Amino acid sequence: MLSGYHLRAMRIREHVSQNQLAKMIGKSVRYIKYIESGERKPSEETYHNWVNACYGLLDKPIPKTKDDE
Repeated sequence: MLSGYHLRAMRIREHVSQNQLAKMIGKSVRYIKYIESGERKPSEETYHNWVNACYGLLDKPIPKTKDDE
């Protein structure tokens, strides 16, 4: 699993903002910031959704059900 720093680098390289990513994977922007800063580790599901969202592999945004904050 990539570190928060590497997930951030991937997101930036693929021109995805934190706000766009949060909407695509059903999480809050604050949670994205926590992961990128290393304060939190994403679940395996969130990690896979993050990677898929950055590379445009999600068919549609994932509905936001709860924040992991």
